[in-house]
Formats: sequence, C-alpha cells, structure tokens
Amino acid sequence: MKALIEKDKQKKEAQQLLKLRCDPFSDPGYEVKRSELKQELIEAIQKYRTVWSVHDRFAPDRSPEVIYGFMKTFLTEELMKEMHVECRKHVDDLMRLDLKLLISMQQLMYKRVGWKYPKMTPRKKPKVPQIPKPLLMDSTMFKEFEPLFDMGIVTKPTVKLKEVYGDLNYAAYDMNIRDPDVSFPLPGYGDVKRRITYSCIYGIGLNPGATRLKAVLLLGPPRNGKSFLVDAAAGELNAVKFDITPEMFSAQIADKPAKLLGKVFVAARAFQPSVIFLRNIEKVFAKKILPEDKYLNANQMKVPLAKLVKSISNEDKDYQQFIEFFLDSNPTLKKEREEYDVINKYREVMYQKMAAKKKKKKVE
Repeated sequence: MKALIEKDKQKKEAQQLLKLRCDPFSDPGYEVKRSELKQELIEAIQKYRTVWSVHDRFAPDRSPEVIYGFMKTFLTEELMKEMHVECRKHVDDLMRLDLKLLISMQQLMYKRVGWKYPKMTPRKKPKVPQIPKPLLMDSTMFKEFEPLFDMGIVTKPTVKLKEVYGDLNYAAYDMNIRDPDVSFPLPGYGDVKRRITYSCIYGIGLNPGATRLKAVLLLGPPRNGKSFLVDAAAGELNAVKFDITPEMFSAQIADKPAKLLGKVFVAARAFQPSVIFLRNIEKVFAKKILPEDKYLNANQMKVPLAKLVKSISNEDKDYQQFIEFFLDSNPTLKKEREEYDVINKYREVMYQKMAAKKKKKKVE
C-alpha cells in the first residue's frame, strides 16, 4: 500500500515538474545530479585526515618510526575489516544452532505441561542472485560467433565525430525559451553533435560518474544521417558495431532468430566497447505487418529483443561499455513519406550532377 502511494506521489511530482518546465517563467532549470564518486572522495579525505592529523605534528628526524610507519594503520584496518567479515559468517551459523536448541527445549517444556506448541511461520528465504558465468575466450566461443561474421553484421566503423561540421544554433535556444512549443528554427549540427557526445559517448560507461544509458532512440525522417551518427559515435568509442536490422539479420534466418540474437548480445559482451544497431525498429514492433515486409520476419525479434534489453541493467558489470541504437523513420505518415521521397529524388539528381562535375575536372 505504501509503495503504491509513493508511486502516485512520484507521478504527481513528475507531472507538476513537466508543467513547470513547459513555462519558461516557472522553469526550475537543470537539476544537477549528484556524482556517484562524491561519497568515496569524502571517505578518502576523512581517512587521510584521521591518519595524518597526528603524524603531521612530529618531525621526521625526531620520530621516523611514526612518520614512515604510517602504513601500519592502513594494514591493520584492512585486516581487521576482513576478519570481521569472515567471523560474521561463523557467528551467524552459531546463532542459528542456538535458536534450534532453544526451540527444541521449548517444545519439550510444552510437552511436559501438556500444551500444544504453537506453529511457527518459517522465514521466507531471500532469492540467491544468479552469478553470471565468466566468458571463456577460447576457440569454442569464437566458433559460436562464426555465423555472425558470415552474415556480415559485425563491422568496425572508422568515422569520427570531428567529421560532423557545424555550429550551435543559438537562435533555436532563444526561441525555445520564448515558446516551448516552437518547432522552428531547427537545432544546428553542433547541437546534435553535442547531444550525441553527452548521451552516447559519455553515457556508455567509460567515464566513471557519468549517467549510463543502455539504449538510445534516434527518431527522424529517412536519409537524414541517423546511421551516420551511429557510425560516428561507434568510431569515436572505437567500438565494434553489430547490425541487427531486419534486412541484415532476421531476413537471412529461416528459423526463429532468438538463439542468434542471444549470441549477438554475448558477442557484444565479449568485444566491449560494443554498439548494437537496429534500423527501422517500427517494423519489429508493428501491430500490422505490411505485405512487402513479410519476408523480413521482423516480428519474430519482438519478444527475445525485449527480454534481452530488460535483462541488462545500468549497474550490470558484464556490460560496462555497451550501448544500443534504435532508429525509427516513422514511415506510417503517408504525406510526409511522399515529401521525403520527393526530397530524396532531388538529392539524387544533385549528387549525380556533382559527381559528373568532379569527373570533368579530373579529365581536364
């Protein structure tokens, strides 16, 4: 009951915060998150002060055994800590034995008096967390990954973020402050580049203290550079890219792709830092499959993909340098799709003209 009340309270607070942020005059601003390493730094400073506050009063010439023997305190503290942890296990076992003896004596006392011993509800044993099996990097494991390499879904992008040229669009920021619902002007290339850096490069877990993101969704019209941004992020991280788009992955598999999809995640765990890339995610989770998309078998990836993504937590030590990219081109909007097709045809003509000009210059 308390948990439900707490959840409702959190939802109301989130809705209230969203309303405040929609109004630029009542926007509370960016909430600075507390660093995960702050407590460790405070403990290290306190430990340093407790150890050295006494030793700093003495001169090295007068008492060298005090100044140069400071490691004794560190060693004794660590050893005592280890001994306490080991002793607690044995103390717990002895206390359980004492409890069993006490219960047996109470049962005898109840029998002598002629009373019925009351039933005791057994304690619910906590679930033992499953210890993940360590990966054995041997020939048998690499043989299991051979089908992935044969399918051609494993690549190593070499594109870097420095190849994305563009500045920040400050006009878009100013207009967004005046009207939060404004859709023009659009953010510049510099804004997109900065967002990719914050969300993907810092969010993979390489830098300690940064908030981790296990999945990123890039939403936008087709042929506008979403795949290039993924390659740039993977190249900046020097990561291995696993392409599980339906055209590359499920369309090549006759049976259900759940087994191979599990191998992809195991390979991503082995070859960290790694990036799993899925283009056209709307085809995987579509309610109605279009007749021209039936050969992709994309709907069979829905259940295993959801399970595998949920099984990875942000604090998972096995996936410390791992991120997933999902692309959605939103092809259901027919009017916009027709406009995109016209724009893409115009682009193709322009690219052909540019290529022809380059050829003429080379000939000259």
